[in-house]
Amino acid sequence: MEVLERTVSATRCLVSNFDPAALSGPDARIAVELFSSLEKLASVGKLLAAGRLDETGAWAGGGHRDVEAFLAAARRVKAQPRVETAMRAGGLSGAQTDAISAAVNADPNAADALLELAKTSGFKGLKAECDRVTAAARSRDDEADNYERIHRERNLKHQACRDGSGRIEIRGPLDRTAQIMAALEPLERELFEQNRTTKTIVHPDAVAFDAMVAMAEHFARSRAAGDPGCDSEPAAVAKMARTRGARPLAMIVVHVSHAAYERGWTEPGEICEIEGLGPVPVGVARRLGSDAILKAVVIDGVDVTRVSHLGRTIPAQLRTAIEVRDRTCVIEGCEIDRHLQIDHNIPVAAGGFTELANLARICHHHHSTKTLRDLRRVGPLGEQRLVTKSEHVRAGPGPE
Repeated sequence: MEVLERTVSATRCLVSNFDPAALSGPDARIAVELFSSLEKLASVGKLLAAGRLDETGAWAGGGHRDVEAFLAAARRVKAQPRVETAMRAGGLSGAQTDAISAAVNADPNAADALLELAKTSGFKGLKAECDRVTAAARSRDDEADNYERIHRERNLKHQACRDGSGRIEIRGPLDRTAQIMAALEPLERELFEQNRTTKTIVHPDAVAFDAMVAMAEHFARSRAAGDPGCDSEPAAVAKMARTRGARPLAMIVVHVSHAAYERGWTEPGEICEIEGLGPVPVGVARRLGSDAILKAVVIDGVDVTRVSHLGRTIPAQLRTAIEVRDRTCVIEGCEIDRHLQIDHNIPVAAGGFTELANLARICHHHHSTKTLRDLRRVGPLGEQRLVTKSEHVRAGPGPE
């Protein structure tokens, strides 16, 4: 304990006297990396100490949900030697350890693959894969019971914060929250285009907030017959008002293995998930096909690697292959998974083909940067970077 106390005291002294202005650019980069390592090791030490706290019962009677979840993670790690070894070596943060240990608890055979993935993937990508492992390991009955439990516990809370802001939290089955986000997407796109036209920089999360407010205002106004304000609403809001039956007309994209869809449940190695969000039971995917526009994007029996096209139009099978392969922006360090755009690495005007090797999904920011500066992508998918055309030629062929 004395060593730990001295380390904390020394770190506190270091931070209180730390002057970032005295650092050069390269030194600042090194400092960020070192502090990140320190942060990771601290979270690991905290998790290890929590395991002993659980063993001794020193936290008995705490009863707080977050504490119980933290202690449960410590118990899982203690029962998983490979995960604990990687964590102690500094290869995993506390958050990574928690995600991997939960997935390995569901499927012990996934440990090696997840630990390897953690070396190259950001947390968002790692967490998504852990969720897939956990979902595939559930039995059909457990999957249905879990969905029903989440539905029973659904809630929406509105809280007034001290600084004068308001916070809305909503929790429920993933397919239902996805329907809300899908209904917002057309309006988000319209607001995004308006901001781009006026050269107004707005964070995507702020655009989503504005879209939610605009949709709420529209439906509130629609109750008042003859309200002239309804006529001035954006076209996308009016479009969202059209419904099929009692539900909004919305596009929900589901990645689902063909065998799993036919069988009715997933098995290890198969997926059934809402794009950009996470796994759902196969039964939910089937139901979505009857009350929303469902796009199932896992090809069965088509060799998409051989699909090519000479024009700009992207064939359905090829688009499907790209959507399945590129769940997030392929640029290194960017894990944006909403509103992705398909990019021709070598533009069609420059002789590029519409084929899998030349296409990838990237976020709007990187797409705009690449287009405006006439850049190219190099490197393996998920770790690509933008370079000049001459650097692209020197780098050789892109990813297969």
